[in-house]
Amino acid sequence: RLRNVEHLLGEHQVLKSGHDRNAQVLGALQASHAQHATLFDRVEYLERTLGDSADQHSQEMVMLRETHAKFLVTHGKHAQDLQSLMEAHDHHARMADRLDYLERVLGDSVDAHAAELQSVREGHDVHARALLDRLESTHGKHTQDLESLMEAHGHHAKMADRLDYLERVVGDSADSHAAELQSVREGPDVHARAL
Repeated sequence: RLRNVEHLLGEHQVLKSGHDRNAQVLGALQASHAQHATLFDRVEYLERTLGDSADQHSQEMVMLRETHAKFLVTHGKHAQDLQSLMEAHDHHARMADRLDYLERVLGDSVDAHAAELQSVREGHDVHARALLDRLESTHGKHTQDLESLMEAHGHHAKMADRLDYLERVVGDSADSHAAELQSVREGPDVHARAL
């Protein structure tokens, strides 16, 4: 029995030294734990941080969805506009082709107008020469006719001289004619008095 007691005492000693060591470790852990936040505090901090971030993330997702919806509407409108422009472009020739066409048409037109203008000028020159020739011949004839008339006029007496001559030949003048006309008017009155 004694041996059992000694053996128990030995084990007790081992257990007591293990217990002392555990007590020291526990004291160290408690001291260390006193410097750290409690597990509850730490979980609460994480939830608050993540909760704030989750709320902010949720708000940003709503804004992103709204912005994306607006973008889709605008993109759809732009896509329709682009489609309309492409369809309109298909109906029109390329700008270079259009410019070449206009230059060709206007170039042909300018050449045609230049040729027509040259033809008109040549016709005008022919007409002007013919007119000048006719004018010169007519002018020469008119000049001769004028000279003949002036010569004939020189042979004719003036109108007043001719009238005086006629009055003398007839023996009648405007005064004697007026006197005789007056006597004819007074004639019936003289005869009426005489009767």
